[in-house]
Amino acid sequence: MQGKKKTPPFKPINLTLMLLQLLITLTQSIHLLTRSTMACLNHLIDTQTTLTLDILHFYRL
Repeated sequence: MQGKKKTPPFKPINLTLMLLQLLITLTQSIHLLTRSTMACLNHLIDTQTTLTLDILHFYRL
């Protein structure tokens, strides 16, 4: 019984690395979400611009 070791508590370095990894993962997720949102908005703006130009061209004739 005397020779049994206690399990060491969480080392601060491990916790710091885990938090850093979580932060990096969150940052990457936000970056991907932002890029996909911007791509979607660009597509909508292009579609709207094309539609507006078509309407203007139609009424000019």
